[in-house]
Amino acid sequence: AMSRYHETLLQGINGISGSGKVTISLVRHIEGERSVVQYWSSKDACIVLELGDQLEGRLDNGMYHVLDTFLFNKTSGLDQWDELNPKGFRYDMNETDHLYRQDDPMLSGDKRAFADSFCMSYPIEDRAAVFRYAMSDGGAEVFASKTMQQKLETLCNT
Repeated sequence: AMSRYHETLLQGINGISGSGKVTISLVRHIEGERSVVQYWSSKDACIVLELGDQLEGRLDNGMYHVLDTFLFNKTSGLDQWDELNPKGFRYDMNETDHLYRQDDPMLSGDKRAFADSFCMSYPIEDRAAVFRYAMSDGGAEVFASKTMQQKLETLCNT
């Protein structure tokens, strides 16, 4: 799974942590509803992945969360992220409201502004999904709308 990452991206992620170390651990089970957890231990970034389906996508998600910490602390490139969303949209800021948005027009077609409904929960989850779909085979359809193209461009240019 790591071979999909360009060497400069891995060097950049390694440079985020104080020691230059990112630890990735594979486990059989993570308690609760998550299948990926990222955290900081002292100065090291740690990503824990539960074995199972969609391992690459979950690795992309964890890697992006580590990267996002760096981007927010070192750049201002994501400060205007909310302005890329449709006018009047506000993130739910919880992990349940998105369950009621499955048929939202902002999830498909020309009005697509989010890769999936969970992206409507928090800005970091929105950015992580953009990264995850950009890294995946077959993710191109997610970026067919102008809004999703702008989000991808913003993330790539940050």
